[in-house]
Amino acid sequence: MYVDAWLDRLNRRLDEEARLLVGVRLNAVHQALPPDGSAEAVVGLLLVPEAACRRFNLAPAVMLHRPNGMANCSVNEALSRALQWGRVEPGEVKRIWQGGLDASSANAATKATVQAGIATKLTSIDYLVGNAGEVAPWLNVACATRSVVEENAPQLVVTAGKGGECFSVIRNVK
Repeated sequence: MYVDAWLDRLNRRLDEEARLLVGVRLNAVHQALPPDGSAEAVVGLLLVPEAACRRFNLAPAVMLHRPNGMANCSVNEALSRALQWGRVEPGEVKRIWQGGLDASSANAATKATVQAGIATKLTSIDYLVGNAGEVAPWLNVACATRSVVEENAPQLVVTAGKGGECFSVIRNVK
């Protein structure tokens, strides 16, 4: 996920600038119906480093914590790390936002969340609006962000990463 590389640059003090991420998914439809289960989506997210927020006296809406994929660990370990990095206990997660996963990955992610003790509502973006392809992770983040603001409680995002499921915590600013 792009956020992971950006956070690495921030940690090494190689980058201190905000990023505006815009994702667009449009179906190529010319005199035909769009593919079943597909979705068109446009998502915009403004990511600002904590240092820049302090310097310019900005009040962030939420904190997006480092995503953790399965490149070098099991699905359970990836989830555990995401919760740790998000400074959230399993019982604090208010909702799980899931999208862009195939059936096998969705089942593995659900099994891991249950084993971790996260007993909360699952919202499948793919089921609600359709699969947004490469924009699905950002659509999940945008929906979870809105939910954090409205519910004032941590959310868990589960998307497809390069090596399997990818977990990230979005929480309110404490």
